[in-house]
Amino acid sequence: MPSIKRIFLFMQANFMIYFTIVIYNFHLQNPTALNEHDLFSSNLVMNSSATDNTDDPNHITSVANKEDLTVKKYQEYIPSIVENYLMENLDNLGYNTNTSNPSGCKIWQDQTATTPAIHSLLASYSADLKNYTGIIKKFKQIPDLLKIIQKTNSHDICHTARPHPHGIKALFPSNQLSLSDSGYVEPLTTPMRHHDFCTHGRRLMTLEYLVHDFEAMCRKLKPTSKRILIDMGASLSFHGENTKSPQPIVELLNLYKKFGFKFDHIYGFEVTFTDPKEVYENLLPEEYLPNYHWINVGKRMPNILFSHSSTRMRSNKTWLLLYTLLFTLYSAML
Repeated sequence: MPSIKRIFLFMQANFMIYFTIVIYNFHLQNPTALNEHDLFSSNLVMNSSATDNTDDPNHITSVANKEDLTVKKYQEYIPSIVENYLMENLDNLGYNTNTSNPSGCKIWQDQTATTPAIHSLLASYSADLKNYTGIIKKFKQIPDLLKIIQKTNSHDICHTARPHPHGIKALFPSNQLSLSDSGYVEPLTTPMRHHDFCTHGRRLMTLEYLVHDFEAMCRKLKPTSKRILIDMGASLSFHGENTKSPQPIVELLNLYKKFGFKFDHIYGFEVTFTDPKEVYENLLPEEYLPNYHWINVGKRMPNILFSHSSTRMRSNKTWLLLYTLLFTLYSAML
């Protein structure tokens, strides 16, 4: 059965973008052979005498007690305090309605929008997220984790994906990360993207609000796993031609590669026609071409009701059959 990490959702004008990361376990007759150099990285320190230097998070102090630092098994998703508050107060915040257009930024900017305690937690989490982002940027690329798991039949290598010697949770003293079956994730809050967007419009497309527990995801890998990314709403030209900013999907791929996750398959679903030659020759980095599948078929649907909890959206525009395509692919892999 595939293990879906999560779906990243954010609003972009009149459409939605989904990134779904799937780890799928296939039966392989001959797992890929490895060279010995795959087991080492010059920027990792994996012995107990290493210096605890949080300025270089790749210098892991110790692999001792690693079981105590990883996510324990549990039965259900555990939201953080702030996420739970928002879900329980959708009506009060004006989010549980089809008619109004509530501000997603108000909870970050107005102290009276929530409660003093929640506003304080949001401020603390914001500081944690800024620190986390800086550390993630400094992290030096590690080898392909799956290859090492295949060779050693062990998950000991997974601790090298920690952004902090004591695990990802140590970077969030506000304790506001939510907990999924694939590790810690950012709390689900408005405006469904980075809250810096509320004051800096140029931060509209940044993915720096997403939190990735690479160590926990690594520990779910098996020697027969296949790593698959499904990008729904896969336009590769968000920023236009006059910017040097990386496309969001490319930025995400590069981040996962840095932390030892190289996708075996990347499926891009996009309803707006784009010449495949433009996609493969100009928009997509060459290193991802062998694994990329561009699916550019859409269908007009009448009136669609998307429903999650009590939040609803209605649209009569042209939509890609997002859920149909996702579950068709999902079912085909079973």
